[in-house]
Amino acid sequence: TAGRCSRSASNVREASPDLIVASGDLTSSGSLPQLTCFREAIEAVSKPVFPLFGGHDGKEERLQKRAGNTFTMNYEAALGPSYYSFDWGGRHFSFYPNEQLFFSPADCQRKETWFWADLGLQPEDRQIVVVVHTPPPVSFLDALGSYPVRLVLYGHWHSSKVFSYGNM
Repeated sequence: TAGRCSRSASNVREASPDLIVASGDLTSSGSLPQLTCFREAIEAVSKPVFPLFGGHDGKEERLQKRAGNTFTMNYEAALGPSYYSFDWGGRHFSFYPNEQLFFSPADCQRKETWFWADLGLQPEDRQIVVVVHTPPPVSFLDALGSYPVRLVLYGHWHSSKVFSYGNM
């Protein structure tokens, strides 16, 4: 396992990024050993890696069918909060896991309240990057249009696609 996890570091050296955004589905089932392996792999990378929770990262917990629960405990134990924000290079980054079925109704509401408040705290001249896991619906993009969001990153599709929408 350690050999498989450490290979990613050599790929990063070749690309030489300033930072790495990992937009979810970091594991296949979200078991604690898988998430720990991912954490160990990114600890070997010399550049900062910012992960986002994706559905696969809570799959094992969700299969236990605990109704009304949030299925991010393994993720948070290995990697930290499932949603967060930070400033980098003059931009504000907001990581918002948008697979709502993995959050209890109360946690969905807390996450929503935090996200929109976080965007609202940013000055109008600071560009915002929003990171979600699944492709966002147009209604979400429309709501983002009220803020200086200039880039929305997402994964899930396992391919590269580029779209423009409004100022994003």
